[in-house]
Amino acid sequence: MIVNYLSAHPEKVLFFVCDSADTRQKGRMRVFEQWYNHLKVADIEKYDAAIETTDMDIYCSIIIHSQNKLRAHIISSFQHLADATTEKLKSY
Repeated sequence: MIVNYLSAHPEKVLFFVCDSADTRQKGRMRVFEQWYNHLKVADIEKYDAAIETTDMDIYCSIIIHSQNKLRAHIISSFQHLADATTEKLKSY
């Protein structure tokens, strides 16, 4: 189970992207959100981002242990990556 893995290895981060090939990415993101809310694990945090363009929306998240020593840097980098990717894709 992911929660057990992150609890045993708080330095790890799970990064996932909801596949958009069949345009069901928003539904997949909702399922992940429901799963996370159902678990309610105190030390596990989830952060979401949406990369939105005129052609597609890409939904992604990270799941991280609250005791990860690089937590603040990882969250900031994740948000920056999403923002920078959105801006880059707008230029195409």
